[in-house]
Amino acid sequence: MMTNCMKEMVLLPVLCILWSCGCSSKQVNPLLGSWQSNEIETLKEIRTCGAYTENQIKLITSKIPFKDVLLEIDEGTISSYYEGDNNTGSYKIISIDEPFVLIESYNPITDEVELLAVEVRENRMWMPSTAVEFREVFTRIQ
Repeated sequence: MMTNCMKEMVLLPVLCILWSCGCSSKQVNPLLGSWQSNEIETLKEIRTCGAYTENQIKLITSKIPFKDVLLEIDEGTISSYYEGDNNTGSYKIISIDEPFVLIESYNPITDEVELLAVEVRENRMWMPSTAVEFREVFTRIQ
């Protein structure tokens, strides 16, 4: 029969192990860093989504040179840089279920808070948009 003192001696190390496992299991935010739009991979995404004709794709790519878009993502903020324009907005991670990161962010174009499932695999990120039917592809540069 175990005494109370013996139970505490056994229980304390178990609690310490469980606590340390819980602290170390926090997932790292895979969005953090600098990301350059990948024009070639984004074009593949546009073509495979099936929502646009070849003429529409030419029009889209003539208006937006995807290679010129840069994102800098910190804890809680996303800054975009494009043709001298800088926009910064906040985001909140809802969940991380690799390779997807579900974020909540405000969209100034629609004036709504939206949920986005961002896919991150190694040094590539697929960022969806509610404004278009395709995901823009980014390559990590830092």
